[in-house]
Amino acid sequence: MRKKWLTLLLAGGVLLAGHGMRVYALTEEGSLTEQEISSPNEAQNMDSIVKKVLESTGEQYDAADAQRVTVYFGSVFAQGDEDVIVSVDFGKNNTVIAAYTPNGEVYEYVDNVGRFGGVSNILFVPVDSLGKDVVIIQESTDQRIGTFEENELLRGFVYEEGEGFRSVLQTPESLTAIWNDIWNTPGIQDEANWRRVQEDANWEWVAGPALEISRLQSYQVAEDMSPQDGVPLDSDYKTEEERVITNRFFWSDEWQTFILGEAIETATGETVAVLERFRDSPYGLAGFEENKSRILRKDGSEDVVGDEALREKET
Repeated sequence: MRKKWLTLLLAGGVLLAGHGMRVYALTEEGSLTEQEISSPNEAQNMDSIVKKVLESTGEQYDAADAQRVTVYFGSVFAQGDEDVIVSVDFGKNNTVIAAYTPNGEVYEYVDNVGRFGGVSNILFVPVDSLGKDVVIIQESTDQRIGTFEENELLRGFVYEEGEGFRSVLQTPESLTAIWNDIWNTPGIQDEANWRRVQEDANWEWVAGPALEISRLQSYQVAEDMSPQDGVPLDSDYKTEEERVITNRFFWSDEWQTFILGEAIETATGETVAVLERFRDSPYGLAGFEENKSRILRKDGSEDVVGDEALREKET
């Protein structure tokens, strides 16, 4: 999977001049020291960080189960600050992420970003109109409900004083789903009816900011299955359908989130923001196409509606 980002993306955290007046619910108890931040996986530092993160966030994990601590620097609360995002990995699909801000010689806890699956990286995308960065988390998950599904997501969050971290982006960057027809279709006895859909995306951040994604999607069928724990080998699959989907998520100051565009909700005549188009899912190649969209209304409510309930907005 190839990914690239421009210089507007601050993955390493750059300290700039200028600090604005801010008020947070800072907690001295549980603050992280510069020594802990600089060497987070040294045994004593890691033990201390993990215990502080759990105590501050209230997440229920055994500190002894922590496998890795990763520290990221970005302007999370105000542009120019070198704030800290700490990711604590407790094993597959169990990661806690917390946010800290510098105060003298320590980093004080501000908020719990949340609980996530596997986290491979955290990036920071500056939004000038916000005066701070959006935190982009690359998360991996797997599910065992109806299919064997593994995916990687790009999830974006922005901090709002008094409210905490708010989701402003969620979109897949890769997906593999495998299933057998006998799981979902009564009466089928042929265990060779294996299906697979895959998506692999190239993406980059561009000025705006905007996220441009090109998704290569395929639908495959295993005809002559080689037995390996009942699941076909990669070489057993034959590609039946393939396509490329392109998306552009851009930051909207009006909607305060990343959107694909705007539309008119025919029932009300009101303008809505389009956050996701279900027809772009790779499952559509396997006959499971959904002509629906996830929308955001001006009152802040989100909904999933049929595409027939929307019409193009004239510009």
